[in-house]
Amino acid sequence: MEQISRLHLGPWAEALTQARGTPGWGSWLARHLGARLETERGYLPLLAYQGDEVVGALLWQAQGPGGAALLWGTRHAEAAHALLHTAAGLGRSLLVAWGPDDLAAGLQPPEHEAVIFSRLQM
Repeated sequence: MEQISRLHLGPWAEALTQARGTPGWGSWLARHLGARLETERGYLPLLAYQGDEVVGALLWQAQGPGGAALLWGTRHAEAAHALLHTAAGLGRSLLVAWGPDDLAAGLQPPEHEAVIFSRLQM
């Protein structure tokens, strides 16, 4: 686990977009979020590693007495658990967005409030 600078979102965005099945969006996402997070101090980008390989990313947002993990993704359940555990430790509660892939992979929402989302099919 590593907290990275908002100025180095390239590897973070690549990890997230690969985990969510949209690998071509990494550079676009890094540019988009980099510009918006530059002045925001309430966000922490976290990376998960397996050895030297980046296997997950999570954007934690300070929110009330806890935080939110609404933008996250991993390629391994172990990385997901590590990221979510770290994010949960940053505040008293954690709001987490769970996608169908997360639930299908056997990840169970922690005892915190959960938001379930799905992608629209056009």
